[in-house]
Amino acid sequence: MFHNSHMLCLPIINDKMEPIGIISWRDILKVIAQQYRNKLAANK
Repeated sequence: MFHNSHMLCLPIINDKMEPIGIISWRDILKVIAQQYRNKLAANK
């Protein structure tokens, strides 16, 4: 999604369609990296 649209971040909205924050591709990458590290640690 980020790559195809050349967007660097996306708004996070609540049920009332009000902005409550943003998420970037770096935020997503950090979560994926942490999950990978956790999986590696669990397999040791």
